[in-house]
Amino acid sequence: MQKNKYGNRCVIYARYSCHNQTEQSIEGQLADCEKFAEKQGLQIVNRYIDRALTATTDKRPQFQQMIKDSAKELFDVVLVWKLDRFARNRYDSAVYKRRLKNNGVRVMSVMENISDSPEGVLMESVLEGFAEYFSRDLAQKVLRGMHETAKKHKITGAIPFGYMRSPENTYIPDERAVPAVRKMFEMYLAGESKTDIANYLNAHGYHTSYGNPFTRDSITPLMRNTRYVGRYTYDGVEFADENQRIIDDETFNKVQLQIKANKRTGSMRRAKERYLLTGKIYCGYCKSHMHGESGRSGDGKTKHYYYMCTGRKKQHICTSKSIKKDAIESYVLNAIKSLINNSKIIERIADAIIKRQEHSADNSDIAIMEKQLAEVNRKLKNVMTAIEDGIITGTTHARLKELEAQQSQIQYDIDVKRSQRVQFSKAQIIDFFNDLNIGADATWQEKQILIKELVNRVYLWSDKIVIIFNFASTPCINDDTDEAEIERIIKTAITESSAITVSGSPHCLTTEQIYFSGSLLFFISWRYINSRNG
Repeated sequence: MQKNKYGNRCVIYARYSCHNQTEQSIEGQLADCEKFAEKQGLQIVNRYIDRALTATTDKRPQFQQMIKDSAKELFDVVLVWKLDRFARNRYDSAVYKRRLKNNGVRVMSVMENISDSPEGVLMESVLEGFAEYFSRDLAQKVLRGMHETAKKHKITGAIPFGYMRSPENTYIPDERAVPAVRKMFEMYLAGESKTDIANYLNAHGYHTSYGNPFTRDSITPLMRNTRYVGRYTYDGVEFADENQRIIDDETFNKVQLQIKANKRTGSMRRAKERYLLTGKIYCGYCKSHMHGESGRSGDGKTKHYYYMCTGRKKQHICTSKSIKKDAIESYVLNAIKSLINNSKIIERIADAIIKRQEHSADNSDIAIMEKQLAEVNRKLKNVMTAIEDGIITGTTHARLKELEAQQSQIQYDIDVKRSQRVQFSKAQIIDFFNDLNIGADATWQEKQILIKELVNRVYLWSDKIVIIFNFASTPCINDDTDEAEIERIIKTAITESSAITVSGSPHCLTTEQIYFSGSLLFFISWRYINSRNG
C-alpha cells in the first residue's frame, strides 16, 4: 500500500557509465549528495553504487538491489546527483519511480531543482522528451558515419562465419573456414538436413562467430547471408565487394530456391492487424481495458476490426458496445492535432519549458570529458611525432589505434551530453510541436509514437469521449490508481469542461474542449456519438 508521507531516511544512488569517467566521478557525486542531504535534514542510511554501467539499461546490480530494498521500508528517499544517474530511458524511469512511490519512496535530484508543482511535473516529462528527440537526432548523425564505414567495406558489426578481420579492418575470407562454407551449401543442395550440416561443422572443429556449436536453427541464416556472394546490407542500403565472395551466384540462388521450397506452409506468418490504442483505451462505464478484436461479415468475405470492453467479453459486467478500430483511432489522432493546433496550450507548455531552463544545466561533467579529450589529443600528437621521426613499430601502431578509438568515444560522449543540454528558444519549442507529423502521410510508427508519448488514457462512452494527455514524469493515471480516484478525475474534467466555452463564458455547453485542470490536460468531446460507428 502506498504511503502518504515521506520520512527523512535517505539512500544515495551513484553511477558512472564508462571508462571515460573516473572514480572521481563517483566521489564527486557522493560529496554533492552528502552536502545536499545535510542541508535538507536527510539522514543517509546507505549508498548504492554502480561503476562503469550505463543508465540506458536497468541491468545494474546495485540499482536492482536498491529497488528490492525499497520494499523493506528501510528508507524514504533516493538521492541522485542528477536524474540521468537514475535512468535515461523514460520507460524505465516511469516504471521504477512508480515502484518506489508504491513503496513510499521518492526520488530527489541534487543538481536539478524540480518541484512537485504541476509545472515541475510537466517540465520533467517534456524535457525528457526533448532529450530523447535530440539523442535520436544525434544517433542519425552517427548512423551516417557508419554508412560511410560500410561503404568502404570496413567492419560494422559481428564477423560472420567464414570471414576474418584484415589489417585494414575489413571483412576478408578466412581460408581455414572457406571450405566449410562451400561444403555447407553443397550438402544442402544434395538434400542433407540442417541437423546433418550442423553436425558436420561441429565434428570438424568449427564454431559460430560467437564461439558456440552450430545448431540446425543457425544454418538457414548462414545460407541466406548475401555476404557469401560479395553483397551485404547496412541499415537498408546494399553494398558490393567481390573481395568477400566465397560462393558463386548460381549455387547461392539454387540454395535460396531450395530454402523456399522446403519451407512448410504452416510456418508462414500472416500479417496481423496492429492496434494503435492498445493499453491506452478504456471503457467509460466499467473502467476496464478495451482490446483489439476482429471478425468477419455474414458472408465471410469482409474482415472487420474493432475495440471491445474486456468487462463485457470476459467478466460480463458491462453492456457497452464495441467501436470500429479506424473510427476511434482517427478520432484520437484528430484530438492530438487539435492539441498541437491550439496555440494557447502550446504557448503555456513553451513558457513552462523556458522557465525550467533557467534552473538547468551544470556543465561540470562536460568540462571533465573535455580535459580527458585534450589529454588524449596530446598523447596522439606525441605518437604522431614519434612516427614522423621514424619510430614505427607494432607498438606505436597499436597505440595510435587505441588513442584514436578513445578520441572518437570521448568526442561522441561530449556530443551526447551537449545534445541533452541544448537551450531551446520559445520559437524552437513551438516549431517542435508544429513539425510533428499527424497528417495523412504519417506512418504507423509515427502515429504510434505520438499516441505513446502524448496520450495517457482514453475513456469511451456511447455519447462522449475523454482523452487525458500525458504530461507527467510518470503516468497521471495508472493501474495502481483506485477506481474512486479515476471517477473523481473524470467527473471533475467533464464538469469543468461543461462550464467552459471558447470565449471563456461559463453559461453554455460546448461540443469540444482542450484545457488544463490542475496538472492534467484534457480533451473532452460530446460530438463523438455522431461518428461512433461512422
